[in-house]
Amino acid sequence: MDLRMASSLEKFAALYGKPEQPASAAPTILGNLTAAPPLSQTERVAGTYAHCPAAPQRSPTNAPRLTAEQQRAVQ
Repeated sequence: MDLRMASSLEKFAALYGKPEQPASAAPTILGNLTAAPPLSQTERVAGTYAHCPAAPQRSPTNAPRLTAEQQRAVQ
């Protein structure tokens, strides 16, 4: 491409763009495999914190105990 007659976008693409792959490129060892789709933001965050222990869950045995006066009021 003659850079003297090219637009600024074409100049930029010529200098910094990825080279185009020829349509008749030789098949690779991997055949028709394609790259995995990029991870979503949720998946990236989950991966970041995957090594962290889970937060403790509150169970009825950990519930606050009633005082004797509150127990009498319930009865």
